[in-house]
Amino acid sequence: MSTWSDLGPGGEVMYEVSVRGSFRATHQVATPSGELEPRHEHDWRVEAVWSGHGLDGRGLLVDFVRAEQVLRRLAADLEGAHLNEHPVLAGCPPSAENVARVLFEKLDLVRGGVDARLSLVRVREAPGCRAVYARH
Repeated sequence: MSTWSDLGPGGEVMYEVSVRGSFRATHQVATPSGELEPRHEHDWRVEAVWSGHGLDGRGLLVDFVRAEQVLRRLAADLEGAHLNEHPVLAGCPPSAENVARVLFEKLDLVRGGVDARLSLVRVREAPGCRAVYARH
């Protein structure tokens, strides 16, 4: 399998590929006193980002079609759900941070080029309110 990679004049260069999706779902997060806030709905926006140094023989870091299919399937599973009761979040509070982590764990199965790895999943719960789960 042939590979493509770049090494720029300033040193190491990485490729980055991202896909986006969305779903509508409700949740309730605990207040500081421990009571659940009122149930409310969000139009959740998700962005998944892969990075790596090398491309596969087709010149791809990650196949957009495959990555979009996986994200679309995950979003469809969460569409219309009450996240407090959804099995994918069983045992953890349905915060934006936990939604980002769970989606990261599922999307991390998408593999690509020579060393492509899922770098981060960014979840937007509402305008101006985002959570990121990232590999460092």
